[in-house]
Amino acid sequence: MMVRLLQALHWLLSLLEWTLVLRAVLSWFQVTPVMAQLYRITVTFTEPVVAPVRKLLMRYYPAALAPLDFSLLGAMLLLELIRTLL
Repeated sequence: MMVRLLQALHWLLSLLEWTLVLRAVLSWFQVTPVMAQLYRITVTFTEPVVAPVRKLLMRYYPAALAPLDFSLLGAMLLLELIRTLL
């Protein structure tokens, strides 16, 4: 039972990581309304993970000092760390 729960959690974390990758790629190519809608969907699913990372990064590196948003990368690293620890 516990093994199946860990496998499901591992699968969900992998799915979330791939959704983060899709969000990053779609942020560059929001040309058509379909792609823009898909981007909004990925933001809806990933923002609960990305927002705390962004808040933490902005505390130490304000937007004026770091014009690039590294919160997606930070969220992916955090998810990978959690997955590895499982």
